[in-house]
Amino acid sequence: MSSVDGLVSGLDTTSIITSLLQVDAAPQTALKKKVTTEQSEVTAYQGINTKMAALKTAAEALQKSTAWTPTSATSSSTAVTATTSTSSVPGSLTFDVTSLASARSIVSNATYSSLTATSPTTGTPPSFPVDVVKGGKYVGTVSPTSGSLTDVVSAINSAKDLGITAVAIRTGPDEYRLQIASSTTGSDGDFSLVPTQAGRAKGDPVSDGEVNGFTQLKAATNATLDLGGGIFASSSTNTFSDLMPGVTLTATAVASGVTVGVSKDANAIASSVKAMVDAANDALSAITTQSKAGTVTATGSLTGGGVLAGDFAVRQLRDKILSSFSTGVDGKSLSTAGIQLNSDGTVKFDQDVFLKNLATDPDGVKALVAPTSVFGSTGTGISERLQAVGKGATDSVSGSLTAMIAGRNSDIKDLTQRISDWDTRLADKKARYQKYYSAMEVALGKLQSQSSSMQSQLASLG
Repeated sequence: MSSVDGLVSGLDTTSIITSLLQVDAAPQTALKKKVTTEQSEVTAYQGINTKMAALKTAAEALQKSTAWTPTSATSSSTAVTATTSTSSVPGSLTFDVTSLASARSIVSNATYSSLTATSPTTGTPPSFPVDVVKGGKYVGTVSPTSGSLTDVVSAINSAKDLGITAVAIRTGPDEYRLQIASSTTGSDGDFSLVPTQAGRAKGDPVSDGEVNGFTQLKAATNATLDLGGGIFASSSTNTFSDLMPGVTLTATAVASGVTVGVSKDANAIASSVKAMVDAANDALSAITTQSKAGTVTATGSLTGGGVLAGDFAVRQLRDKILSSFSTGVDGKSLSTAGIQLNSDGTVKFDQDVFLKNLATDPDGVKALVAPTSVFGSTGTGISERLQAVGKGATDSVSGSLTAMIAGRNSDIKDLTQRISDWDTRLADKKARYQKYYSAMEVALGKLQSQSSSMQSQLASLG
């Protein structure tokens, strides 16, 4: 029912109904405010949860034995790069790079005036179709629709499993040639083109000589390292994997007397410990920001407080992190590992102290940081403690933060439904108000009509 302002009464019924509905909607407004508050809390919990998950991950990394045996590689020449893995062991190797891997490429002797010309300008063109042979075995046939460079290139590049690619190259004004190359480097990618023969099946051995009409630009070769004493290492690419255990070498140029060395990388261990301490400080900062109490102004309002001000569970999480750092291991202080608590509630990591003590007492430092299962300490290393705190907060089933987020989301769902119910209730009230005021206007209109009629009758009597 539409609302029409009082034509008889002169009342602004639209404004009256709006005001009445605002009063009626007070409970729904309170529910909406509650939803906004709980959504802010969910965001705050999720932010802390992300930081705690990062802390858990950083702590878990230090619980693996491989985290304490990292290595780094150096190369005496820019012609060779070396990378290590978790299986690398210290050592060195000297060698010469005698050749790099290359792909075979050939070019047509015949030249063409354009890409679409079917007859060459100079030279004798290769005869198509041709069979492609790799490793002495037939792999497929190239059958272009015409002798033009465009069709030959298309036939080669659209065929599957031939292991070759083609391109038309411009070698001069109105002069084009066909170039064909193996798709991969090394002797395994070598190919030849032989006269086609009906009845060949893929994999059949072929010993035919190559077709005429091409000049070889580059042969297919492997990359080769001369290790000395008549010993060579070969690769179809320029990469050599596990020539040294867990080490990958990549050659980029021919070079002599290249030495690659692999050594333990104490700085990498320190970086992992620093990452854990940084993650702990990030988590502490997020908790402090979201749970700070704030201050009461002169008017009695609260300002500067966090979204989770006074949240006991979150503050308890902060205490657990700090207590993990405040307790030593096997009677030894964490300061031996360069870790100590600051007076402002943050954690400091001194990398120089860590590296110094790691060099002089590696087992002692490892026992402070790594778990019992790795180095056999009788206490619980700091990484194991922090991992447990992180898991207790973020576990998808039993995590404290997980439970709080789920609880708030459940509340939001319930509140949203109640708000929706209020929408229906308020719509019904609006309809009743409109009906009431419309009826009032009709009644007033009838009274006004009756009054006019009586006045007319009285006037006629006079």
